[in-house]
Amino acid sequence: MPEPLNSYQIAILDPLPRTATTDSSVLDSRANGKPAGAHVIINVTSVAAGQTITPRIQSFDAFGVPYDLLVSAPINSVGTYVLKIYPGAPAVPNNISNDFLPDAFGVRVTHSGAGSWTYSVSANVFAGE
Repeated sequence: MPEPLNSYQIAILDPLPRTATTDSSVLDSRANGKPAGAHVIINVTSVAAGQTITPRIQSFDAFGVPYDLLVSAPINSVGTYVLKIYPGAPAVPNNISNDFLPDAFGVRVTHSGAGSWTYSVSANVFAGE
């Protein structure tokens, strides 16, 4: 992969307790040039026993309807998880997508139950050549 020309960080979801599926706002990947890809970081610090969360990177069609670009495997433990999306990436199911990051994107974290989870979501977005 060529060296990125520009990169920047985005705080997507603050580290707060959550008990239901959570959607980020619609984010603009063009803040620092032509978007190429991103690393989306999910930092889980507290879990609900016997439940899971499933983060997904999404984009939106011309009518604002979301569609999935990359869906994580379900998470059930404390830790830091990284989803990667960029052209030319070696595709790994539920972890890395060989795709570009569209101009408008967001993150949805689906909860399997009503237990309390504490996590944050951030991204390192980069522009290619």
